[in-house]
Amino acid sequence: MRSFVAVEIPAPVKQRLGCLLDRLKAQAPRRSVRWVRETQLHLTLRFVGQIDRDRGVDLVAAVRRAVVGDEAFDVSLGGLGAFPGAQRPRVVWLGVDPDGGRRLGDLARAIDSEIISAGLAEPERRGFSPHLTLGRSRAPRGDGRLSGLLDQPAGDHPLDMRVAGVTVFESVLGSAGAVHSRLDQVSFAGEP
Repeated sequence: MRSFVAVEIPAPVKQRLGCLLDRLKAQAPRRSVRWVRETQLHLTLRFVGQIDRDRGVDLVAAVRRAVVGDEAFDVSLGGLGAFPGAQRPRVVWLGVDPDGGRRLGDLARAIDSEIISAGLAEPERRGFSPHLTLGRSRAPRGDGRLSGLLDQPAGDHPLDMRVAGVTVFESVLGSAGAVHSRLDQVSFAGEP
């Protein structure tokens, strides 16, 4: 199965992100971006990739070890950006505030370490860059026409949310994009 570890986005924040996505879709060049469906929005901490289905239990156990004793923290989402850059964006994303980004980075490194120790994945080649993916260019090398989207505000106020745990997902690729299913949720200390 294809798997990853992420922070789920609370429903009220997803609704506000849905409004942002609608606005971006209306302004984007026609059919130039595959936008993430509102229901599929998340903050990825570690893409694991293909593992044997029976190793899913080991993946959840590794994530539990990584977050034991962690406490909930707040994150603010805001500011549009793109990878690899604004000139030829391939991925349009929403940024994370510096303190929240640091906390997410610490969490991602702890999860990465446990997943590698469990023999479930190789070390990440790229450094962790906290962001929420909103869409991907349909052009393999990016689409410079999307640059104009990045100059506008992401909303009137940052989108604040509480990170109280992480989720292990299975991702199934299809013609309409990936569909993510929750395998297990791991709550932080003192959280339900």
